[in-house]
Amino acid sequence: MSRTSCLFVAFSAQVAWVSIARDTPALIEEMELLGLGQNPYQAILEAALLKFRPVNLDVLPLYIVLLGFFPFVLPAVVRWPLGVIAASLALYAATCHYDWNLPAYPENKVWYFNPMAWQVVFYVGAACAMLGRQFAWLDRFRRPLAILAILYLLFSAFIALSWHYNPLEQLIPNWISRHIYPIDKTNIDILRFLHFLAIAWLVRLAVPADAAFLKWRIFEPLRRCGEHSLQVFCLGIFLALTGQVVVARNEDSIAAQIGVSIAGLLIMTAAAYGAAWYKRGPAVEDAA
Repeated sequence: MSRTSCLFVAFSAQVAWVSIARDTPALIEEMELLGLGQNPYQAILEAALLKFRPVNLDVLPLYIVLLGFFPFVLPAVVRWPLGVIAASLALYAATCHYDWNLPAYPENKVWYFNPMAWQVVFYVGAACAMLGRQFAWLDRFRRPLAILAILYLLFSAFIALSWHYNPLEQLIPNWISRHIYPIDKTNIDILRFLHFLAIAWLVRLAVPADAAFLKWRIFEPLRRCGEHSLQVFCLGIFLALTGQVVVARNEDSIAAQIGVSIAGLLIMTAAAYGAAWYKRGPAVEDAA
C-alpha cells in the first residue's frame, strides 16, 4: 500500500511538471487528475482507499485486491480447485449480469478494472495450475483445440486491427458487429476471457514446464523482468508519460516511436537486473 501511495504522489508530480513545463494544462485532465487540484485532501484520502487513480495507475487497485484476497483463497485452490473455478465463474457471471462494481472517486465513477469480474482470470488460472495433470485428458483433443485457439486469435487480431484501420472495419459483417460489441474491458468481456484461454492453451503446448530453451541466456532479461514485475511496472508508468511527450514532439517520426520503445525496454530491463542484484546482495554478504 505504501508503494502505491508513493507511486501515486510521484506520478502526479510528474504529470504536473510536464503540464507546466510544456504549457499543456489539458494533460492534467487527460490523465484524470482534475480531482486532485479541486480537492487535494479528499483526493489523497480516496487514493489511499484505492478509489482515486489517474490514467495508467488504475490497474494497481485490482492488483492489490486480488493479491490481498489470495491468501484466503489459496487453501481452497489447493484442496478444491474445481470448486474455486465454479465459484469464480459464478461470481463473474453474476457481476456481468447485475453490473456489480465498486465505487470510485470522483462521484458517479466506478473501478475501471472491476475486481469482481477480473478475478476470473486470476483465480481460474491459479486453479488450473493445480489441475495440470487432471487436464491431461484434453491432450487427446490437442490438435483440434490448438486449431480453434489459433483461429480465434487470428479473428481477435483482425477485430483489434479494425479499430485502427477503417478498410478492415468495413469487411466485418454487420451481424458479427451486433453480436460482439461492445467488447467490455471493465468487466473483462467473455471474448477477452476466451482470448486469455486460447493463449494459455497454446503456451501450454509450446512451452512445457521443463523446456530447455527457457534457460537460454537470451531469455534471461524476460525472466528478470518477470521476477520483479511490480518494480518494472512502476517504472513503466513514468516511462510511458515520458515516451508520450517525446513521441508528441515527433508525431510523424516512425524512428522516434521505435527509439522510444527500444529505450523503454532497455531501461526496464536494466532496472530488473538492478533489482535482482540488490535482492541477492545481503545473501552474498552473509555467505561471505
